[in-house]
Amino acid sequence: MHFRFSPRPNRAHDINWHIWSEEAFARAEQEDRPLFLSLSTTWCHWCATMDETTFSDPIIIEKLNEEFVPVRVDADERPDLYARYGMGGWPSFAVLTPEGELMTGATYQPPDELLEVLLNVTDVWSQNRDDIRREVAELQAYFAEHRPGPGAVEPGDFLIEGSLAPALPSFDEEYGGFGRGSKFPRPDILEALLYLTAMVPQGSGEARDKAPAILLTTLDAVVERGLHDQVEGGFFRYATTREWEFPHHEKLLADNALLIRLLAAASQVFSRRKYLDAAESAQAYLDSRLWLKKKGVYASSQAPDLDYYQAEPATRRTLAAPAVDDRSFASGNALAARALAHLYVHTAKKEYAERAASVVSTLCSLRSPRGLVWHSDEPTALDTMLADQIDTLCALLDLHEAGIATTRGREWLDDAVELWTAIDPVFSTAGVPLLEDIGTPRATTGEEGAALDIRLGRMTRPQAPVQENCRAAAALARMGRLLKSSAHHERALAILGHITPTAAEIGNYAAELATAALVVLRGGSRSPLGLSEED
Repeated sequence: MHFRFSPRPNRAHDINWHIWSEEAFARAEQEDRPLFLSLSTTWCHWCATMDETTFSDPIIIEKLNEEFVPVRVDADERPDLYARYGMGGWPSFAVLTPEGELMTGATYQPPDELLEVLLNVTDVWSQNRDDIRREVAELQAYFAEHRPGPGAVEPGDFLIEGSLAPALPSFDEEYGGFGRGSKFPRPDILEALLYLTAMVPQGSGEARDKAPAILLTTLDAVVERGLHDQVEGGFFRYATTREWEFPHHEKLLADNALLIRLLAAASQVFSRRKYLDAAESAQAYLDSRLWLKKKGVYASSQAPDLDYYQAEPATRRTLAAPAVDDRSFASGNALAARALAHLYVHTAKKEYAERAASVVSTLCSLRSPRGLVWHSDEPTALDTMLADQIDTLCALLDLHEAGIATTRGREWLDDAVELWTAIDPVFSTAGVPLLEDIGTPRATTGEEGAALDIRLGRMTRPQAPVQENCRAAAALARMGRLLKSSAHHERALAILGHITPTAAEIGNYAAELATAALVVLRGGSRSPLGLSEED
């Protein structure tokens, strides 16, 4: 198995890393050791720093090799694992029992702090392992007998304002964005507010009345301040100050695609040409830096490089650009295709339509024998990630509604119907209309089977993620309208009703519920692609 470490000098490779596999869990069981799970990415500054410092410290290396079973996971390849064991930042590590239950964890820690954690864990494990394992057995028995049921509500317009209410108090009226610290653009909240502005009249509620000011202030900051690379185009992941300055310089395909789609639509709603200009500039960045011509898709990210991005523009053009991670992931490429479809709608430029068709055709041509979308182009790729399936489904609908010519000899809508037919039986939750985040794994054997074994530890407990279920509900409502199918619309309503109680628990991360509610409840014959008014 090839592990990815910082490109700069480090000793992280001296740790005896295992992949997430039955072998690692079996060794932990046989040797009665905790597992040490490292969740990292290639684009994360602090992930590389942890490789160069903490995981290069000889005492840490010895401690992990002798008293733990170290497991290393690339979180881009296994977002399902990060969803269960991630600590809310990058990198994350989690210390697990041999059964895969969490003992402790954190984000980046320097060597002295991690050593203290490891010493505490080994001390607790040596003195209390019997009690810990008894508690784990009781916990796992409980989950085996009790599938959590979130209940359901009757969907209504209250979902729209209610889902956006948690975001309103944190709006920064002076600088835009949400919160008073580091600034992430939060396109999920902004897109919901944009849909609200375009589809609901003024005076309908607090979120609707505040939406234009929130959108304009925030989008102006995103376009004009440090998050936007004014030299090469594209957007960095986040800014470290309230004023949107001093960004972390990684650029991710998915983040840029979401902002391109948002800015293209906002340019129409608010008649702001600068938003469309920024969207096209970001698309030009994706096409020049991340496009993989031989694969017909986009690379996933470009790494940060402080010296490169702090250089004067004339100097920067003479320097070697930061490394591009040339792996391609389905969800990010589906989002890129959706962004291209929006650009085509708002500019009528054929090159956007052609590139969107190329990307989606590639995703469709590489589906698994079950008809599902592979997570990546890696040999050990999974077809069990819900986000890949739903984002591709939405991309197919966008291309159809944008009137983009197909290159596959069949209509995009037909592909969407076929994909949903494959998704439903694999990801549906028993007894309720929701979709689980990980599908039933396909049968595998040998080395590939070990790499693809996802039913270990917390992976034995699938989740019904709010965001993907909201996108699925919106997609089904659109399919119901296009196919004149009441069954699709009824499923969309059922998903909304059942996901609402869970959404209420995650604060402003439930903003996509408002978007879905607008499309399902208020969409009528309107296509959400261009946020245009109904005829």
